[in-house]
Amino acid sequence: MDNSLQFALWFAENKHIPCFPCREDKRPACPHGFKDASADPKIVWALWRDYPGCLVGVPTGEKFVVLDLDFKHPEAMTWYHETPLPVTRTHVTRSGGKHLFFAPHPLVKNTASKIARGVDTRGEGGYVIWWPQLGFEVMHGNVLAQVPEIILAAFTAPPRPEPRPYSGIPDHGNGNSEAAVRGILTAVGGAQEGERNNLLNWGAWTLRSMINSGELDYSSGAEARTALLEVGMSIGLPRAEVERTIKSAMGG
Repeated sequence: MDNSLQFALWFAENKHIPCFPCREDKRPACPHGFKDASADPKIVWALWRDYPGCLVGVPTGEKFVVLDLDFKHPEAMTWYHETPLPVTRTHVTRSGGKHLFFAPHPLVKNTASKIARGVDTRGEGGYVIWWPQLGFEVMHGNVLAQVPEIILAAFTAPPRPEPRPYSGIPDHGNGNSEAAVRGILTAVGGAQEGERNNLLNWGAWTLRSMINSGELDYSSGAEARTALLEVGMSIGLPRAEVERTIKSAMGG
């Protein structure tokens, strides 16, 4: 606690950036979290006196926004190495990840794995631990780049189209099969983010079972497969990913 308090007092007085005490597990020690943060050394001292914490938390949004990379997830490491990012202030984190700091931008929100698994963002209403307090490496400490377009794109994507009922499957003599296919397509079309791939895979697997059992003949099965492809793309999945999922479940 002595180390964190001394650092917080120096930080507030010299950097004029609000901070607040956090526990070892990174949770706020004070009752209102980042809302209690202050750059007034007297208030900072009182915060640590009343709510001791061994880590220094810093609110995000007003002074900067942060890209939080958790390299325990291979997807985050791959994304980081394959994505052209500008040089900017970077902190190595306790877990071996990185915090990349950028100039404030109103579009950047607090997200978890929105960009890729293990790639989080912190904007207004969020906070990060200031790892340099514990001696972790700081790179490009005098640079604060603008948020790159590749990150902003995650917050400006076009709205997902509303699910619609699908009725393009002709009846080849079995009304029950037509209704079942339409039900599958409607269910996949209503999938929410986080369940889209699972529902698409379920839909393709179910169609395959109907074809194998003779409930759907070759012609109607092919039409259902095409319709499922269109549905998968309508809920925001890339065409290549939809085709790959359908092929894996249905074969061919």
